[in-house]
Amino acid sequence: MIPALSISGLGKRFGGFVALHDVTFTVAENATHAIIGPNGAGKTTLVNTISGLMKPETGKIELGERDITRVPAHLVARAGLVRTFQITSLFPDLTVKENIEVALHACRLYRLREIGSAANLQTADQLMERFGLTRVAGQPTAQLSHGDQRILEVAVALAAEPAIILLDEPTAGMSPDETERFTSLMTQTLKGRHTLVLIEHDMDVVLRTADHITVLCAGTVLADDTPEAIMADPVVQEAYLGRAHH
Repeated sequence: MIPALSISGLGKRFGGFVALHDVTFTVAENATHAIIGPNGAGKTTLVNTISGLMKPETGKIELGERDITRVPAHLVARAGLVRTFQITSLFPDLTVKENIEVALHACRLYRLREIGSAANLQTADQLMERFGLTRVAGQPTAQLSHGDQRILEVAVALAAEPAIILLDEPTAGMSPDETERFTSLMTQTLKGRHTLVLIEHDMDVVLRTADHITVLCAGTVLADDTPEAIMADPVVQEAYLGRAHH
């Protein structure tokens, strides 16, 4: 079976600094694949390169069978790889429902569906119900809690019907209750139904959601295995996990 995402030999430099070196791994279809590592490991550079915001010097990125190595970000999104950002990127003055409608309209322009069309309204209602946002449908996004904004971002990303959703530190800044709600949502609503690439510092979230983990350290792949194998790996514990729990 062709992986949903294949990264092979990826390299990226900033002047004399090597940010990524020979990064290679694959993401299986409908898997939740976590990428972890200490600060400065190269996670942000990797995410930006995969999503088309940066171009690598070496290597190859394939979305299914399509080579997207040097495809610009907007075309990567159109090809089916959609990401959320560490800083929320919603329309603050629009309501929850309007944010989803705008996303539906943007990704369905070629189908000639207008904002406010019956089809878009129905899909928006379904997404809000699925993500527990019906109760805040008419609220301006700026008034939402941080946790609800993060959840809305995922709903907006799903409006594009992507092949892969790349979640960039989605629980950053969340309270413990919000983190718990988001993690439960991932396991109950997304896991096994969508291909997810998760960049996350909270190891509890990673271990509850991930099917597979890639560990980055100093721009290289330190380990690439199941959560159980990663947790038992003494090299990973020394480089990252041990420090993370101190």
